[in-house]
Amino acid sequence: RPRMQLVALIAAHREPEQLARLVRRLESSWPDVRAVVHIDRSVDEAPFREACQSTSAEFFPHGVSVYWGHDSQVEAQLRLIEEALKKPFDWAVLLSGQCYPIQPLPALVERLAADEGSGCIDIRHVATEWPEQEFRFSGYHMARLRVRAPRTHELVRRVIKRLPLRREPPDGVEFYGGSAWWCLPRTTLKIIANSRRENRKLRRSFRWTLCAD
Repeated sequence: RPRMQLVALIAAHREPEQLARLVRRLESSWPDVRAVVHIDRSVDEAPFREACQSTSAEFFPHGVSVYWGHDSQVEAQLRLIEEALKKPFDWAVLLSGQCYPIQPLPALVERLAADEGSGCIDIRHVATEWPEQEFRFSGYHMARLRVRAPRTHELVRRVIKRLPLRREPPDGVEFYGGSAWWCLPRTTLKIIANSRRENRKLRRSFRWTLCAD
């Protein structure tokens, strides 16, 4: 039976040495693992590349500036997925640069081998299981403005709150929410990448969503 191929999709923005330690740990635990790294464009990438020189970490030159709670978090994940799909793999796991394994990778591989391709992700149906979070999708949220101009953001937020504005999901779409971290098979990530290209209306609908990831 062929050995399972894993890819770690890592979103990092600080602590270059911690990132390098994570990659070295992954590589020493499982021979067939790749580390694809997205560095927040708002920080200097050079220290991360230097720290990871002794590893096979793959950096790509199309990073985005990431803002907490903003759609840029989703964009960074999508670019990681598209980069990973350029080479073969069976499963992908999304990590931050501050993650670190507490169990050996063979234990994860064993679990995934028994998973039959369904994936590991924490999700809840917003309408029926998480209605208190529906405001994230129905309102207009400007996370980037909150970071760049907090006073202006607060003024705009108050004005929008008084207006009868409500966003509706695209036809046939039901929203789910949960943890931002996941472990999914290649087949699922191909569907996600294709949806990004084929359903631009859906992609645009998340631009004003709070914590869309």
